[in-house]
Amino acid sequence: MNAIAFLADQQYAKYVRQMVYSVRTFGHWEEDIILLAYEMTDTSWFEKRGVKVIHLSKKDFDFGDLPAKQTVYFAKLLLFHPKFSQWHKIIYLDTDMLIRKDIRDLLKYRKFAAADDCFRYPVIHQMAPLDSDWAKARINKILPKNQLRAVSFNSGMMVIPTAENQLENFEKLCALTAEYWRESAYFDQGILNMHLNPSRDRVPYVYNDYYLSEHFNRRGLFRRFSDKHAVILHIIHPSKPWDASNPYFKEWRSRMEAAEKTTEYIIAGKAPSRIGTALVDFVNRWNVAGVYVRGWWLDRYRGFRWKIKTLFLPKNHKP
Repeated sequence: MNAIAFLADQQYAKYVRQMVYSVRTFGHWEEDIILLAYEMTDTSWFEKRGVKVIHLSKKDFDFGDLPAKQTVYFAKLLLFHPKFSQWHKIIYLDTDMLIRKDIRDLLKYRKFAAADDCFRYPVIHQMAPLDSDWAKARINKILPKNQLRAVSFNSGMMVIPTAENQLENFEKLCALTAEYWRESAYFDQGILNMHLNPSRDRVPYVYNDYYLSEHFNRRGLFRRFSDKHAVILHIIHPSKPWDASNPYFKEWRSRMEAAEKTTEYIIAGKAPSRIGTALVDFVNRWNVAGVYVRGWWLDRYRGFRWKIKTLFLPKNHKP
């Protein structure tokens, strides 16, 4: 038996309802669903729909001096504990997603798997606090350069084969969290990349698709004219799908309304297109390479572009 896993506290619990509906209806998922309920008081909605609720609180983790308000972000690390070995594989999904198509192909991965992070950022980007100098980050003294330069993964969608869930590995994740949570720019994501990135399998882009957020994929010589090939849309920026200003709000709201009425699910999703999956991967890699070359976003060597520009500025120029 396999499982889909979600994580939420009381504030985000309502958003998980849309995910439960979507994964059943559009994701073709007929196996278990798990909710990691962090300090939640009312989970009756999920229990009525057969979701297996696992109640959590800060006392369930040994994360050192990690502040209580941030513990919820790291609570997903519990999915790597041996107690979850009752499921063969676990697919973790964030709540700010829209599932469009059959997701069962994710079960083909035999070891830990995840999609590249947006912009295909390197691991060093995950482990240097925002607005800091990457070259001075403490992680430079811990991981070798080849691991720091490797493309990082996004922890919003992960395939976890529980055969690898050893207590020793879980305790290492807890220890890494206690030691480096301050350096991890995106909470659990940096810690998981430290531990798992060197050995992970790469999942195609369409399973963690940032169509709305990565605007460069909608421009240029090679571009995407729609999100029709997306299997799982991850809507992180500039707003969340539950924000009224978001382009996906109408679709998200209709699913929320259906989720409230539905206790039995009818499959309505389509199978992913293999050609479309490959095409989107190509377009994304091509465009991300362009981002690096032109330096629109990635500032791995901070100030480098400005130093080059100043070589061509008049001597009396004032910034």
